[in-house]
Amino acid sequence: MFIQPFTEQFNKNIWENCAVILSNKSDSDISPYLKELLFWLQDMNWPGAQRIYDRFLHYENDSLFYQVYEECEKMAANTTDEIWLENLFSLKRARQGITKT
Repeated sequence: MFIQPFTEQFNKNIWENCAVILSNKSDSDISPYLKELLFWLQDMNWPGAQRIYDRFLHYENDSLFYQVYEECEKMAANTTDEIWLENLFSLKRARQGITKT
């Protein structure tokens, strides 16, 4: 998976394109990488962050999402990463506002 590569050649310069690819993957394709994808929301100014955020709005497996979400929420709280916490809370509120069909 193309999740925020960070090498000398491949770094933030390709993150937006990676997010495009990932946002078009199925839920089952991205399920093993939910935690890494939630890490992407640590800074909504990072290339691709908004696409990943939007993709999470359509992720169907609530049980798995909230299990991983809670792990990330604890990490953000333990590291006092207020920006990441706010981004996570924003995503949670947005998901709760969507009526699943």
